[in-house]
Amino acid sequence: MRHLSRPPAAKWWRIGSFPKIRQYGTSPSTTVFNHALVSVAPMVDVTDRFFLRLCGIISSKSTLYSEMMHARAIVANRDRLEQFIGPPSAQLVVQLGGNEPDYMAQAAEVLQNYGVQALNLNLGCPSPKVQNCNFGARLMLDPDQVVAVCRAVHAVSDLPLSIKCRTGVDDQAGPEFLRSFIEVVTSQTQVQHVVVHARKALLHLDQAKKNLMIPPLHYDWVYPLRSLFPHLTFTVNGGISTVEAILSHLRQVDGVMLGRKIRSDPLFLVDIDNALHQTQETRNQVVTRLLPQYLTYADVEQARSKVSLNLLVRPIQHIFSGVFGRNFRRFLGKRLQLEAKNPNATCSQVVHECWEMAQTKTGRHSCESGWCSNA
Repeated sequence: MRHLSRPPAAKWWRIGSFPKIRQYGTSPSTTVFNHALVSVAPMVDVTDRFFLRLCGIISSKSTLYSEMMHARAIVANRDRLEQFIGPPSAQLVVQLGGNEPDYMAQAAEVLQNYGVQALNLNLGCPSPKVQNCNFGARLMLDPDQVVAVCRAVHAVSDLPLSIKCRTGVDDQAGPEFLRSFIEVVTSQTQVQHVVVHARKALLHLDQAKKNLMIPPLHYDWVYPLRSLFPHLTFTVNGGISTVEAILSHLRQVDGVMLGRKIRSDPLFLVDIDNALHQTQETRNQVVTRLLPQYLTYADVEQARSKVSLNLLVRPIQHIFSGVFGRNFRRFLGKRLQLEAKNPNATCSQVVHECWEMAQTKTGRHSCESGWCSNA
């Protein structure tokens, strides 16, 4: 097993002194995955292959998690994996859902053969559909089954397998429950990386998204884990939306995971890179190089795979901010409605057209990015 030695907290905290990556594996023969200090959370209907492509262009320094893929879906579609998760990359972690050791093992084997470099097990999703299938957050109530799943994966694959869990479920939550759960799972498996969403899951809520707001955050339940399990890597997730908060959390844990903030503001990754890695690139500079790359990719995907224009455009809706951004999104929505009735334009044509209309509506000098004139 390979680990980076953890520097003393005071030295590690200095800006510019952060370790670039955390390396973790599961055995001497296991693939070592370079996990970044900051990662993009798995989000259903958000972190699809198009959004992850966009994030990868914005930042090469963040780890990117796919939306949850059920193990049975991976096995059934082994010949169409690129349509599910895109091409494998050094930044990508594929999150798996399920509770059947056999299928989880098959999925891990398929993904390893495809070229994926790391896996994550979903132990935090509280949606009613997932609950009914007895996986996601509900698995935290059955740690023995989690152990069985992880062992099955490790028996056929040498990919690093991390877990993403909550601080507990319903009335079974708290620092002692969390500590016990992690001890049971990691002492009987080769799991070395734990991502903790610092809220418990409330299974009785009728909408899964309420679990992102109603349960209170308890970072103080997560922080002690680093000293309790010094051989493990810990990433905290939940309610993190500023660079200052990221830096504060990195005093206490090994990594930070962001979800909704990146969904609504993908260019926040630029701010993170500037703070942690001194990249000194402005958001406008990133947009200028980002959109030509992404739109070229989108046009190819649209022609090759007949991908919906809505799916291709969705990742870039929040690239522009302020009044210009609101006008851009409004024109984009109207244009997509027209395309749905009579599709005849490429993704890049639609985006260029809406950009020009937003410029005209807002004022020629109101958008700082010179992308369109350079495109």
